[in-house]
Amino acid sequence: MWEPLIYMRHLFMKPVFLLNNFFSSKSNVLIALLFFIITAFFSSLIPPFQSPDEPDHLKRAYLLAQGRIAMVSPENSSTGGYIDQSLFNYMLVHSRLTGKEHEKVNKAMVNEARQLHWSGNETFVIAPGVNYYFPLVYLPQSIGLKLGQLLDLSIHHSYHLARFMASLSILVMLWYAFSLASPSLLTLGLLCMPPVLFQGISTSQDGVAIALLVLCGSIFIRLMRGMSSSDRNQYIVFMVGLVILLTSRINLIPMLLMPLILAWRYRCRWLWAGFAAATIVVLLWVLYALLSTVDNRVALGASTSTLFFYYLSYPFSFLNIVWASIHDSSLQHFYGFSFVGIMGWLEITIGDQNIKWIGATLAALLLISVSIKRLTQEWQQRATLALVAISSALMVFLLMLVTWTPHPAEVIEGVQGRYLWSSALLLSFALTQGINQLTQPVKIVGISLLLVIVSITLVKLPNVLLERYYIDSNVAEIYRAQSNEKNGFSFQGSILEARHSDFPGSHEGHIDNLTIKDNEVTLVGWGFFSSGSKQFFSNLPDSIPVMYKNILRPDVAAAFNNEAYISSGFELKIRFDSTADLVNIMKDFCLYTEDPEFGSHRIHSSGNSGYQCGVEHHE
Repeated sequence: MWEPLIYMRHLFMKPVFLLNNFFSSKSNVLIALLFFIITAFFSSLIPPFQSPDEPDHLKRAYLLAQGRIAMVSPENSSTGGYIDQSLFNYMLVHSRLTGKEHEKVNKAMVNEARQLHWSGNETFVIAPGVNYYFPLVYLPQSIGLKLGQLLDLSIHHSYHLARFMASLSILVMLWYAFSLASPSLLTLGLLCMPPVLFQGISTSQDGVAIALLVLCGSIFIRLMRGMSSSDRNQYIVFMVGLVILLTSRINLIPMLLMPLILAWRYRCRWLWAGFAAATIVVLLWVLYALLSTVDNRVALGASTSTLFFYYLSYPFSFLNIVWASIHDSSLQHFYGFSFVGIMGWLEITIGDQNIKWIGATLAALLLISVSIKRLTQEWQQRATLALVAISSALMVFLLMLVTWTPHPAEVIEGVQGRYLWSSALLLSFALTQGINQLTQPVKIVGISLLLVIVSITLVKLPNVLLERYYIDSNVAEIYRAQSNEKNGFSFQGSILEARHSDFPGSHEGHIDNLTIKDNEVTLVGWGFFSSGSKQFFSNLPDSIPVMYKNILRPDVAAAFNNEAYISSGFELKIRFDSTADLVNIMKDFCLYTEDPEFGSHRIHSSGNSGYQCGVEHHE
């Protein structure tokens, strides 16, 4: 009767033995020390909430710290939750930097942020995107926030404690993974890319999820090479980690094939039971997430669950849209560059040349790490990993199609290169062999190539962070603006539709500036938009194509005390026929907006902007 208790004691004591072994090695201690010096250095340079969607991720971590697994969807609102008012204010302070390249960290901002303490009063905020994630992936950040509350630390120190706990968990998981299976040079190269380090330092889930993926991949390879009764602990870690990972990264659901292959290979009843249990838990969570999430940020034309089942029913329609997306030249460029060297809210880049150097180095690491002998001997696990990698990449496109792209779609919107890191890491497990399996000359060449990526990361990343957040440089701003527009992700196409009848909406929003150059009109301002996807109307007789750039407006969000207004800003370019009389057209021109969450509005003038809609004219 004592056997289960003895087994549980052994299971919980295992981490203690592992840590003891870790610290008994001087090299491991040195690696850990170096890791924390590097992360502490970059953490000091990167202001809070500069990772994409990081505020929403921390909201989810806060809710978990309060013991709340489920989020709520009030009537006529997107899904969200109740968070501490001071934590929300801390997010608003740093949202002034979000996506605004000309905004820098200043003393007033720092002082305002550091004076905030836990208030005990909570306010509702929307965060529909993170409702799809089972919150256990945020456990390290949640522990940091909870400790901050219990110790009555400031919000600032609690935030950085959450960062530290995430970094610590990443270090432990990667060390354990590499102790089980020697990592390949390509795997290490991918982990050393600047955007991966940038994301790993934040409080978003990216760093923890990547470490979990590497751990699960390493255990899978270890178990496929041989499994005995003593490996049951590793299998339990594998299955727990897999469930946490798949319920937080739905695109990785194809990884369920890994425990299925383990069960098929060893024909053990408890392995089949483990696979069945994991599959049921993951699929139930996905179904719950699809049915419980209300996301009014983008007008999709149908609910997410409806679109999901529609494309499952018509897979060739989905594949055609994927094909069109990956063959779009501007999207190809963006996928590649955002995979290797674009960070933050897509406004920080390490430069085209450095991106190309890293890309070429990764290709070289792939070539020297491939082993035909290993591929032949271990074809089962490697074929499984390759299939999972490709399927997971397709799932990225599917999820962005049903959650972010208006239906019907020609191309899939919202896919970033970082969403494909997991597939790339799985491919590195599938195609390459570990460092320990390389011959000495190849190992020396490979480590030298790896140092190229490490050097670019450690030398270039501090420079671009200082320039972005602390050093005012007009020349740098012009260069980045030109680079962003050239890369094709600043301006988006839209239609300025004609609205011939009286507009039903209220008069809200402002045009801050209107300029006319040649036959092009540019309007800069803000309206009631809940996302970067915007829909405009005008009182012109015909609908015409326009280009707009999304501008984040934390000042508007702060004024309305609602983070949903962060995406309210825009720069709208309207190109008319060269014979058009723009002066007379603009005299009576009115701009209207429509948003799925905020409804319809007519934008009015903020003063001497040159935009005259709603301004009374006196002779």
